[in-house]
Amino acid sequence: MPQDLGQLLIEADAKLNTEPTISRQQAIAALELAIATGNPKGMADAYYLLGKVEYLSNNTTAGLDYFRNAIKYADKAGDPKKLAASLNNAGLIFFQLGKWAEAKEAYHQSLEIKERLKDERGVAISCSNLGGVFFQTANYPQALHYFVRAQTIFDALGEASHAATATYNAGLIHSIDKNYESAIRCYQIALQKLVGEDDILQHINVLINMGDSYRELRLYEQAQNYLEQSVALSRQQQYPVGEAAALANLSELYMNLSDYPKGRSLPSSFTDRFGR
Repeated sequence: MPQDLGQLLIEADAKLNTEPTISRQQAIAALELAIATGNPKGMADAYYLLGKVEYLSNNTTAGLDYFRNAIKYADKAGDPKKLAASLNNAGLIFFQLGKWAEAKEAYHQSLEIKERLKDERGVAISCSNLGGVFFQTANYPQALHYFVRAQTIFDALGEASHAATATYNAGLIHSIDKNYESAIRCYQIALQKLVGEDDILQHINVLINMGDSYRELRLYEQAQNYLEQSVALSRQQQYPVGEAAALANLSELYMNLSDYPKGRSLPSSFTDRFGR
């Protein structure tokens, strides 16, 4: 019985996150069928799924090659949604590889397509991604522009967790600029958006940076409150990265208060529990 291209693609997509080996096999079968029948849209879809399989398997080189082919055939097939998605995923790999110029170009092309399609959620995602590139390359005004735009759209869509992430990132930029009052306002808004959201690690990161901003302003009581909350929550969630960051900031706080024995004891208490 001949295989159906659409069914192969559906099966490959369904197995993507749970059974990548089967997903890869189905996507390869779909690709072979699409090539045999001269179907550029089918080829774009199959290459895209193969790119996602490899990306999720940390095979970035293979994933990028597949996404490049997906871009080529999505463009040939006149499929702007698949073209935008393929460009975005290529951008993710370029970002992971630290190829900032290539990531920016891929994200920007994806954004332009999503704007034409009036895909508001897609626009917000692309803005977040572009903000990340500009942040990594220390172009903070541009990063702030894209993070604020992403936050505005996510707020309108009712996606509180994504809006909180964008607001938090804006706060980080204000912290880098030593505009700690603005940073705190961003962190406070982010915390409000995270209420009821299942994003505990993000909550911890916001608390840490909130505490550190108060410490920089020498508002030590508030700083201690937020940093101690972040330590407790990190331990509750068994999140040693967060605990280490919170303890480092709390240690610096005690040094600011001239409580040197307590300041020195905090990092060593973490080392005693987790090792060096």
